[in-house]
Amino acid sequence: MAFNPRVFLEISIDGRCAGIIEIELFANTIPYIVENLCAICTSYKDIRRLLGMPLHYKGSTFFRVTKGYIYQGGDITAKNGISDKSIYNDTFNDENFIKKHTSPSVCFNGNDIITGHIVEGMDGVKTINKVGSDFGRTSNEVVIVDYGQVS
Repeated sequence: MAFNPRVFLEISIDGRCAGIIEIELFANTIPYIVENLCAICTSYKDIRRLLGMPLHYKGSTFFRVTKGYIYQGGDITAKNGISDKSIYNDTFNDENFIKKHTSPSVCFNGNDIITGHIVEGMDGVKTINKVGSDFGRTSNEVVIVDYGQVS
């Protein structure tokens, strides 16, 4: 991927719409992670056939929201950041930790690899932030209702 693609996440908190967040993914520093995220967001690979199960973010939660710092989600199997599936089989090695937390960041893994930065939908981010904590535990369920790649 030569450019940094953008994806969107429609978020709900306890079943109520919290907003749509658009994220620019850092393909220039983490191309394998971004390819995996885009494949899941667009289903451009026959993921069900590869894994024997559907692979999508719909219904997955943000399992860690540290106020003003980091928003982690996308663990579609364990829903807590310790396991996951990918287009590369079960898991794959972390690429790098080049990007630093300088603004509200999004991680789609259990480690603190910054996968993208938020370009639209800061109102939704602020709403999510309200249910986060200093230690990352959420007071309400934060769910990805829909998702996709922005063309």
